[in-house]
Amino acid sequence: MTPRKTLRARMIVVPMVLLVVALAACAPTAHRPQQRDASMKAPASKTTSNPVRHDLEPITKRFPVLGSLMSGAWVSGDMGDPSVPGPSLYWIDAVVELTAETANDLKQQYQPVPTTAVPKVWNTLTELLPKGGYLASDQLDAAFTTTKLKSKAFVAADAPVVVISAIGE
Repeated sequence: MTPRKTLRARMIVVPMVLLVVALAACAPTAHRPQQRDASMKAPASKTTSNPVRHDLEPITKRFPVLGSLMSGAWVSGDMGDPSVPGPSLYWIDAVVELTAETANDLKQQYQPVPTTAVPKVWNTLTELLPKGGYLASDQLDAAFTTTKLKSKAFVAADAPVVVISAIGE
């Protein structure tokens, strides 16, 4: 092969090799593609929590539909993997006792219906969940949802208690 042909071959082969290497680096790993895809699609979960709190002002401020509360407990924390950089979501779970009048108003205004769903709250609040069934509706969820928080709310069927799980930025 002449030096000129060798130079031409190198001018074609070297860029092609670099292109193949670059494309291979961008592709998902061949040895675990399912694991990588699953981790990319997995929803963030509650990973850290603060201590249980009983001061009600932060809850009534975030959820004005509650009115004045009798008592309550709530906890908040972060979502996802704390070692991953970037913006994170936070969560709030609350179990609050309402006045009987406020509980009745919520039931009349938002028309919750019996549900088999059970509120999913942080483990430090599970013992505070009222026994018995729950009532829920999309309208009730919307009443506790704000521009900063997406909420799921349950009214206890046999007690003036609301359970709230909210996620926000």
